[in-house]
Parts: sequence; structure tokens; C-alpha cells
Amino acid sequence: MTHINRTAIKFDDNLKSIINDISRDYNDEINKLGTFNKSGGYDRENPSKFLRCLFDASFNTINFTSPKTSFNKPDYFALFMCLINDNINEINRWEDVMENLDIDIGLNHNLKDYTCCCGQSIKHSCLVYLGDKGCIVGNCCVEKNIITNDIISLEKRNKLSKKFKKIKQQQKDEIEKRKKKELEQQEQLKIDEFKKDFPYECYDCKGNCKPQYERCFKCSCKKKGMIPCSCGRGFHDKKYKHCFECQKNKN
Repeated sequence: MTHINRTAIKFDDNLKSIINDISRDYNDEINKLGTFNKSGGYDRENPSKFLRCLFDASFNTINFTSPKTSFNKPDYFALFMCLINDNINEINRWEDVMENLDIDIGLNHNLKDYTCCCGQSIKHSCLVYLGDKGCIVGNCCVEKNIITNDIISLEKRNKLSKKFKKIKQQQKDEIEKRKKKELEQQEQLKIDEFKKDFPYECYDCKGNCKPQYERCFKCSCKKKGMIPCSCGRGFHDKKYKHCFECQKNKN
């Protein structure tokens, strides 16, 4: 589902210049946006509050789509998403700022007297990434996945929803792929250690196994989802008791 953050700030070269200046001069503060202290909470010197003050100081130099006297919460959220986007200079419109959004909802800490980057008080937090940099947000802002100046029609919402659904699925697939690879690497380390101590045993059943193999024939077939044939081959079709070659020779 598409959750929109509507801002009156114009996305132009002037805004990029302001973001670049702040990023250059206050990089340490920006890097702290995505970190907790050792006790599991924000430092009392909340970097988002300090950075909001910097944005406030630049208010009169920012261009808007309509007259404003101060930033609201969606404006602050949009500005912070610019700060943590390393590709901000290659982007030409608000709608593309959050395209590489990634979310870590595993940082749900019980907080007290802390705020989201937008300025809203929060008790629970999540971490959003736009590349290598992250930013701690509350349970409302974490649902936002697009920034715009416009009132978006239902048709456009549906198109964007499909787009972000595809992006999120790609991110999910990549995470699953990475987890699978890590598990395989961990298992391989265990196997190597086992075969070092017990070279003539199968890693799974602990039966007899040649030193050059990790598993005996039966366990190796099981691992691959195959059925062991008496000839020493494995096969997949459960309708048969023997592999294709053995069936052919019988006929």
C-alpha cells in the first residue's frame, strides 16, 4: 500500500544545495540519526532536533509550492529523507527520493521523551534506510514510502502501490537470499570441522562415508531431494523404485 508524505517544499537545485551544505558540515550528526546508544535509546542530545534547527535557519532560502510561515512535520520528514539519500544529486523529483527504501522494524525500543525525525513524540521506533545511511522514525512515518507535492489520484496511487510492492518484494527476496547464503556458510563451517575430526563418517547419519564426501550416498540424495537407486544414482520421480537407466535396462 502507498502511504504518501505531502510536502510544500519544491524539489529543486536550491534544495539540493542546502542539503549538500548541511551534509558536508554536519556529517557526524547525520550518521548518528540511525544509531542508538549503548543503553538502547537515543542520546539525550537528539541529533534530529539539532538538524531541524539547521533547517529552520534555512527556511527563508527554501522555495515552496505555496506560501508558508514554518515547516510542518511532513516537510521535516521530506528533508531528512534527503539527508540520508546518498544519490540526492542524481534525483530530479520528490517521487524518486524514497525509491530505494529499506526498513528495519526490529528496533522497537520503548522510548521516553524522544522524537521522530519529523518532530513527533514517539514511544516505539523503527529504522529506515535510503542506501547506507539510516534514520530513526516513529510508527507513523515508517509507513510512508513516497514524497510528493501533489494530491495523488486513486489511479496513480494504485500504480505507485504496485511499484513499491515490487520493490519491497525484491528487497525481501534479497534478504532471504542473503540469509540462505549465511546459513549455508555456517553449515559448511560445521561440516568442515566435523570431517576434520571424523573423516570416515557421514555428517548427517554418522554412518560410514569416504573422506572426500561430506555425506553418504543416501544422505546426499536426501539433501538434494532425490531418491537413491541401488546402482549409485539418484532420481526424482517417486513413481519408480529405480532410476531411468535401471528402468531402461530392465526393459
